[in-house]
Amino acid sequence: MVEFTPEWVLMNLSDGWETDGNGIASIIIDESNSSKAWVELALISLDIEWDIVMFSSNQVIETEYVFEIEDIKDSCPEFYEKLVKANNDAKANYK
Repeated sequence: MVEFTPEWVLMNLSDGWETDGNGIASIIIDESNSSKAWVELALISLDIEWDIVMFSSNQVIETEYVFEIEDIKDSCPEFYEKLVKANNDAKANYK
């Protein structure tokens, strides 16, 4: 039996992720990515607050799922650690 956890989905099925240096993370999905529904299901199953931001660049529509990094601390510990590191790096680049 194959089991997909929300953490695995967020880390492996998105087109990427980024942090803003202020504790906010974005999961990025290209509109052509068939994994969009999986990412949404993962976020819903985590029972956290998140927003959707859509934008177009270079004629590609992208969706960003935006949430607070601390909200996944307990449910996605490995991804949480990666996001915290990226967030700290982003924060250091702003100084």
